[in-house]
Amino acid sequence: MKTKELIELLQKADPSGELHVRLRDGGAPFYVESLSGYYDGAYEYLTNNDEKMVITDKGRKVDIYSTSWKDWLWEKDGDISKIELDFESDIRRERWKVQLEQESKDIKSELNL
Repeated sequence: MKTKELIELLQKADPSGELHVRLRDGGAPFYVESLSGYYDGAYEYLTNNDEKMVITDKGRKVDIYSTSWKDWLWEKDGDISKIELDFESDIRRERWKVQLEQESKDIKSELNL
C-alpha cells in the first residue's frame, strides 16, 4: 500500500479527521518517517487489492512507529501519573487501574526506584 492509498482509506473511515488511530495489533502511533527501503531490513507491502505481497528492500518506505502502554510506561520509569483512564464503565476503569498499578510497581522494582 502506498501512502496516498492509506490516506484515502483513513479519510473514508473518518472524513472529519478527528478520530483517534489504533493499530489493530495494539500500540499507539506516535511518529512517522521516510527511509531508504534497505534501511533496517526488508519491508513488505500488498498490491492488487491484497492479492499479492511483495517483500523488498528497494526504493523508499514510510515507517509508522507505535508504542504500547507497557513500553510507554517503561520509558516513564513506571510513573502512572501521566496516564488518564477515560472509560464509560467504572468496572473497566478499576481493572485498568489495578493493572497499571501492578505494572508500575514491577517496573519500579526492576529499576530499583
